[in-house]
Amino acid sequence: INLDSGAKLFFIKVESFINFTKICNFHENIAYDNAVNRIGGGKRYA
Repeated sequence: INLDSGAKLFFIKVESFINFTKICNFHENIAYDNAVNRIGGGKRYA
């Protein structure tokens, strides 16, 4: 099992969901950004 590719796929899905929420509700999206930063150890853009 390649955990790196699995993690990348997961974060691609998360990013897609976040981009969708930006269209729907900007303020709600801030909470998702914060959650992704916590899950990703603050390395969201690495």
